[in-house]
Amino acid sequence: MARVVRLHEKGCKHHAMPCHHALAETLHAYIAAAGVAEDRKGWLFRTSRGHDATMLSEQPMNQRTPGA
Repeated sequence: MARVVRLHEKGCKHHAMPCHHALAETLHAYIAAAGVAEDRKGWLFRTSRGHDATMLSEQPMNQRTPGA
């Protein structure tokens, strides 16, 4: 089965790109561990709350986010 990552970018641009199986497995593991699977309209990569970084916020990560 071909794996594809679908990207939704600014300006309503959509791209579908082939995805290596290792990336697909890693993304599935991250989504499950981060608990973001139910929030389908939320950001995939989010900033963390607090100093111990045990919870994710609703805010997206960006290039200026420390530790990114």
